[in-house]
Amino acid sequence: MKNLRLQPHRKPGRIFLPGFLLLIFLVLVLAAGLTRPGHSAQSQSYDSLRLFTEALFEISQKYVYPKTEEEMIYGSLRGMMNSLDPDSSFLTPQEYQDYQNGQKTPVAEAGLDLIIKDNLLTVVSAIDGGPAAKAGMQPGDHIIKIDGHLVRNLTTQEAVRRFKGAASSSIKLLVLRNGLVKPLDLAVIL
Repeated sequence: MKNLRLQPHRKPGRIFLPGFLLLIFLVLVLAAGLTRPGHSAQSQSYDSLRLFTEALFEISQKYVYPKTEEEMIYGSLRGMMNSLDPDSSFLTPQEYQDYQNGQKTPVAEAGLDLIIKDNLLTVVSAIDGGPAAKAGMQPGDHIIKIDGHLVRNLTTQEAVRRFKGAASSSIKLLVLRNGLVKPLDLAVIL
């Protein structure tokens, strides 16, 4: 599993925006590879960085619901990491700390292998005899909702976390299955 860890440069829990912009600038310079005739790579990178900062400004000024810079930066970093491959994900400093500390309480799992395929949370396999298999989950099922919440912009790691919980707890799913017209309502008992 690949993880990207970014630490704030000043106080924990606060973002040092120029540091993030520098990181984004470097990513754009190295990874974008966009070239236009008559423009140097440096000019192209500045154009990409300007586009990002303009979008950040417009969202902060005009979006219906208020968003902090931290939420927007973390969201954009999650999107970049999600665009790489199903196993890459961005962790906030708190998520990384939780990951490093490990799980302190016993947790039951649904017994699913999941990936993001075509922007849909998709079941790769359900362990025979496991809670998900007993609930009727099958490889190729696309999970649309978890406990009534739309699954959107979710990383594989976040999805796996949602399929863990206390023993005997229930997870309600809305699932699309190839060949069926209507979505299925399934309940997975951990």
